[in-house]
Amino acid sequence: MRSAFIIISFSSICSLSCLAQDTLLYIQGFVVEGNRKTKEWLITRECGFQVGDTLTSKRVDAVAREIQTNVVNLQLFASVDVLPVPLPDDQILFLITVTERWYLYPVPVIQLAEPNFNVWWKNRKDSRTNYGMKFRQYNFRGRNERLAVTVKFGWTREFAVGLSSPYLIKGKNWGFSVNAKYKENEEVNTGTIDNERIFFSGDDNRTRVEQNYSIGLGYRPDIFQNHTLALRFEDVHTADSLSILFPDYLERGRTRLQQFRASYAYSKVNVDRKGYPQRGYSYGLRVEKKGLGLMQNAADVLDIQGAVRRYIPLGDRWTTQHSVSGKMTLYNRLPYYLQQGLGYGNISVRSYEFYIIDGQNYVLSRNNLNYKLVQEKCVRFPSALDRMFPEVSFAAHLNLILDLGYVQDELYNEVNPLSNELLLGTGLGLDIVSNYDYVFRIEYTINRLEEQGLYLH
Repeated sequence: MRSAFIIISFSSICSLSCLAQDTLLYIQGFVVEGNRKTKEWLITRECGFQVGDTLTSKRVDAVAREIQTNVVNLQLFASVDVLPVPLPDDQILFLITVTERWYLYPVPVIQLAEPNFNVWWKNRKDSRTNYGMKFRQYNFRGRNERLAVTVKFGWTREFAVGLSSPYLIKGKNWGFSVNAKYKENEEVNTGTIDNERIFFSGDDNRTRVEQNYSIGLGYRPDIFQNHTLALRFEDVHTADSLSILFPDYLERGRTRLQQFRASYAYSKVNVDRKGYPQRGYSYGLRVEKKGLGLMQNAADVLDIQGAVRRYIPLGDRWTTQHSVSGKMTLYNRLPYYLQQGLGYGNISVRSYEFYIIDGQNYVLSRNNLNYKLVQEKCVRFPSALDRMFPEVSFAAHLNLILDLGYVQDELYNEVNPLSNELLLGTGLGLDIVSNYDYVFRIEYTINRLEEQGLYLH
C-alpha cells in the first residue's frame, strides 16, 4: 500500500509545488501502516489534527512533523514516519508508518531498596535488595492499556496488580485505572539523623504490613492535557515494638493507620519527546487529602504539589532544560510515615545523593545546559532479539548541571542540619538515551558542603 501512496505523492508533487504559498489545503484523511496490534483510531486520534482541518501549503512539512511528534509521544512505537500525500482539489492526506515496540515484558526484578543506587553502593547491604518478577503488558488490546503484575521478595515482599485504560469508550476522552498492592517489610525506615535514614527491625519479618487499593478516573480534553481523580484506601499495620520506640511513626504510638485518600491531578505536556524532551514545556498540579474523616484515627493531611518544566533549543545540538517543583503540606497531626521531602529518586538536588532531607514543604529547581554529543545511531540486535527490539537507537548528551533546593522542616530539623538550609549542587553529566525512553546517567557533582562524587542514575 505504501508504494501506491508514494506513486500518488510523486504524481501530485508538481501540483503542490506549483501552489501559492498561501494556498489553503483540506486534510482528507490519515492512513496508518505497520500497526499490527495498535488500533488505527487510537493513532489517528493522537495526530492532533482531524479530517476537514485546513492548513496552508507552506505548513505541510511542519504539520507532518507535528503529527510525527504526537504519535511518538504515545510511547508505543520504535519509529514513526509521516508522509504528506497531495491529492486533487486542494486536499492532502497523511500516511503514517509505524514500527511497533514489543509490548509484553516478563522482567526479572533485581531492585535496590534504597533511595538511589549510590546510597546502596555506599552501604552495600545485600539484605536491602528486592528480587522477583514484573509482568508488564503494554498496549493491552491495542488500546494503549497497561496491565501490570509484580511479585517481589527480599527487603520488601510485594504483590501488586494494576490496570489502566485511557479510553473507556472507543475514541472518547474518559479513562480509568484500578490498582491493588500488598507489602511486608522486616526493616522499616523510622526517621533520619544527620539526614541519613535510621532503621528498625522487629522480631519477625512483618514489622510493617501495608495494603493499598485505588481506583482512578481520567479525562483528556485533548492530546496534551490530562485530569485525574483518584480514591485510595490504605491499611498500615506496624509491630508493637516499633510503635513503642517510635511513637510518631504512625502518630501517638498507634500500631495501625486506616484511611481513605482522595486526589486530583492536572497535567499539560507539550514536548517533542516525552522520554527525553529537547523542546517544549510541561506543567502540573496535584492535590491530595489524606484522611477524609470516614475512619477513626485517620490522618488529617493536605498535600499540594506543583511542577513547571521548560525545554529551550539553542541550535541543532544545544538545549537548556529548566524545572521548578514544590510541595506544601498542611496538617493537624503528621505521622512520619506520611511525610517525604527531597532525596528520593529524581526528587532531589543532584550532588546530595547520600542524604535524605525530609520535611513538610520544599522547593526544587533543576537546570541543565544540554549538548548532544552523539547523534542517534541505530543498533542491530541478533535475530532472536530483533523482533522484540526493532530499530533500537542510542544517543549521548552532555550536561552542565545547576540545582537548588530548600526543605522546610518544623518537626525534626534539630537532628537534621540540611533542613531549613539552601541546598546547592553543580557538576557535569553524561546521558545515554535510547528511543525506548530509557536513560542511563553518569554525573560528577559537587555540593555546597564541598563534597564531590561520581553518581549513577
